[in-house]
Amino acid sequence: MLLITIKKMVSVNLLIVTLGGGGAERVVAELYSSHPADILTRLAIFSSKINAYTVDSNNLTILSSEFCKTKLLKLIYSIRPRIIYCIIRYTLYLRRNKADVSVSFLTDMNITNIISCLLTHTKCLVSVRNNPNSDYSGIYGYILLNSSLFFTRFFADHVIVNSQGSRQVLIQKYHINPDKVSVIYNPKDIQKIEKLKNEVVTESFFQTGEPVLMTAGRLFPQKGHVHLIRIFAELRKTYPCKLAICGVGPLEKQLKQLVHDLQIGGDVLFLGWCDNVYKYMAGSTVFVLPSLYEGQPNALIEALICGCPIVSTDCDFGPREILEDGKYGILCKKLEGEMSNNFLTPLTPAEEDMYVKIKLLLDEPDLRKSFSDKSNERSLVFEKEKTIKEYYDIFKKVCNTE
Repeated sequence: MLLITIKKMVSVNLLIVTLGGGGAERVVAELYSSHPADILTRLAIFSSKINAYTVDSNNLTILSSEFCKTKLLKLIYSIRPRIIYCIIRYTLYLRRNKADVSVSFLTDMNITNIISCLLTHTKCLVSVRNNPNSDYSGIYGYILLNSSLFFTRFFADHVIVNSQGSRQVLIQKYHINPDKVSVIYNPKDIQKIEKLKNEVVTESFFQTGEPVLMTAGRLFPQKGHVHLIRIFAELRKTYPCKLAICGVGPLEKQLKQLVHDLQIGGDVLFLGWCDNVYKYMAGSTVFVLPSLYEGQPNALIEALICGCPIVSTDCDFGPREILEDGKYGILCKKLEGEMSNNFLTPLTPAEEDMYVKIKLLLDEPDLRKSFSDKSNERSLVFEKEKTIKEYYDIFKKVCNTE
């Protein structure tokens, strides 16, 4: 008798709040859009605003309140904290869309995912995207983070982080089983980036012949823009150069006021949200990452792929791993983060260190070329096909299909 074995298709649900922009959102968009043919991948989000990453809508479900069909769910949505609504809504979603594994990104969705998976007997995988020591704001954020990691320790089937530093924090501080924690770097479509970086930069700001410093990231305290603007203002006193800032966020007004107060408005360009950030990276002299903490900074990897020489804080976590202890870019001291409202004071020791190292790169064209020439070999570590395969191999492993 001829026996035919039919291999069951693995089904994966991805969960995140929004695709409105950000590093974790970009990873989810890549995973959803590039899944293997033998895996059914669905995506659930809680915001209908998809203004950053375009994805196929066939297996996309929006769980926001405007799509609720019952008055009870709409009422629950009005109750704070909103995570109660998220748990109920996602549990109902999992009951309708049974999956072999549900995968969540970012703190609030990790709690939502773990509880919903417990209620629906679904395999649970969570992804921690930022430094677990610093990824919270205020008392509520602190409670949310620690609750998430408590539930992760006891109830998640596996955890994916994007840096070795974050992995060590989860193991040593939060006592998560080392066998349950894997490190996968953020996937990057190198061929696409190589193509987009060659687009022409039309802004006259980049055409003056003066060196251009560039940074990219949410205009948020974590990203350290205040420090970079102060450093640039000091550098501009003796060195003709410009500063381009790509990103949007709640600090935009404050940062623009600081630029005005320091009288450097003509030399600083706020680019806002950049559909093609790569052409600006390729067209800049030095890329600067002034972050106070990270998980694994996407912008740093992208600047590396674009061949832009890098100066970065040696913050926890990511930059030291990405730049291999300074082999592929210059590392400088961690920035202090806490400052008074008087931003017109002299540079701090850490700011002074970044100032010196930026000036070093500006002064040394051969050093810039050396970093740029070496960037291609490092970029391959983050190649999209390689890292996405690593993600889906773990999904399959959690489902016990391999």
